[in-house]
Amino acid sequence: MMLLTQSYRPRGSWSCFNWQKVATSKARKCFYQTQRGSINQEKGHASELHCFYGPDIPLPEGHQFPWQRYREACALLNKETEAGKSIFVRAAPLATTQEIETCHSSEYVQSLLGGTLDKRKLRKIGFGEAAHDDLVASTLGVIGAANAATRFVMGSDARIAGAVAGGTHHAHREFGAGFCVFNDCAVAAAVALDEYDISKVMVVDLDVHQGNGTADIFRDDDRVFTYSMHQQKGYPMVERAVSDLDIELEDGMEDSMYLDILFGSLRDILDEQRPELVVYQAGVDPLAGDIMGRLNLSREGLQKRNQHVFEEVLGRGIKCVVTFGGGYQKDRRVAVEAHTDVYCQAAAMLKG
Repeated sequence: MMLLTQSYRPRGSWSCFNWQKVATSKARKCFYQTQRGSINQEKGHASELHCFYGPDIPLPEGHQFPWQRYREACALLNKETEAGKSIFVRAAPLATTQEIETCHSSEYVQSLLGGTLDKRKLRKIGFGEAAHDDLVASTLGVIGAANAATRFVMGSDARIAGAVAGGTHHAHREFGAGFCVFNDCAVAAAVALDEYDISKVMVVDLDVHQGNGTADIFRDDDRVFTYSMHQQKGYPMVERAVSDLDIELEDGMEDSMYLDILFGSLRDILDEQRPELVVYQAGVDPLAGDIMGRLNLSREGLQKRNQHVFEEVLGRGIKCVVTFGGGYQKDRRVAVEAHTDVYCQAAAMLKG
């Protein structure tokens, strides 16, 4: 049985951390830009897909989080560029504390960046073994990539832009969880609302796990509509939140039923909410064989999912920011190829 839960809610620079030192010590200057608005936002990008990335977070061999995915997806996208596709992949500026604190408490942000966060809370996130400098650089890069994509698409005639990272939807205002330190989907939505003349953002979260952090952050903000279509069971088991629309799916669901549910719900919600921007959390963990997922979609099914989202969003003249999300296959290449599909399909839609 597929369960549908629908709830409409009545809503009414850090001093403790020197990121430049990290950039120098890691020889990663290419990832960092300090000047806001340094991205070229001229006209002529409507048929191009511009994607942004940040630093890796090196973790011990065998760690559950496949941190190499971002780098490997960028490499595949660069091959698409070399083959003549209109896909452009570039390093993003680091996020600032001011940007992050639009969605997270100052106490949490400063303790994480300053290295004083309780070890138990770090383990709850899943990165207790990470070196502090690596964790901070990667985290700021993840948020920075989503912010760069948001500013690019909102500040130009581009229709879609991508962050080849992130989808960190389990991060709440006061804490991180589930490999999510800060919430890039939420911060991207806040950046769009704060810096551009729009009144509505919709987060379309199709990761296999509920976007509980995003839902919690925006529970009292009616400018952001949170849509999460996810497995009924499994993580997050304790800290589920209430999205504006939660669609819970039974274990083992395959392409046909999944796509019917998506097609039947997304169209109506877009028409009702009329957002000016959609943040698409395009996790590929609904794919069959995912270690942390309970659904059974094929790669073709995921491609149809992506196609439908892009058609519905672009067909209404809505701009779109695409983020990564989960993808935990025994053979990491399976997940990386499915992640890459998302961006290649977006680029193909733009060429139309």
